[in-house]
Amino acid sequence: VSFVVFGGFLLGLQQRYQSGLVFYKKTRPIMICIIVAGVLNLVLNILFIPSFGYMAAAITTLIGYAVLLILMVIISQMVFKWKFPFTSLVKISIASVGMAVVVYLLNDLLKLSTALNLVFCIVIGIFTYFTLMMVLREIKTEELSAIKCIMSRKDN
Repeated sequence: VSFVVFGGFLLGLQQRYQSGLVFYKKTRPIMICIIVAGVLNLVLNILFIPSFGYMAAAITTLIGYAVLLILMVIISQMVFKWKFPFTSLVKISIASVGMAVVVYLLNDLLKLSTALNLVFCIVIGIFTYFTLMMVLREIKTEELSAIKCIMSRKDN
């Protein structure tokens, strides 16, 4: 599962770079990157799944997404330059891991029905995540003010 989750993370990360290419209407390089990564994944699957089974599929998918990310970074840097917000990534990752730990431990402690456990863990997870984001100063004061403004609006 961890290989698949990390692969999904890399897939999401490459979308940050892909967005700039889409903005500049450079979709052909996107297609080429996706085809190259997809063919690599397919070849690796053909080579390794017969010997190693489903674990190979997870790892080869992770490799395919890593290659896709690398290609998107290289190609997008040719079209536009931007500095990736690594500090934000670290803070968001810390908040996500903190939330996951709290939810995991809470789920083990609760002796409610599955549905109530789920609802309770979701609520506490959201609260934990946003609290950690504020403690880590990833959510800015202006953003909190905007959220409060939106929440206080009354539709007539």
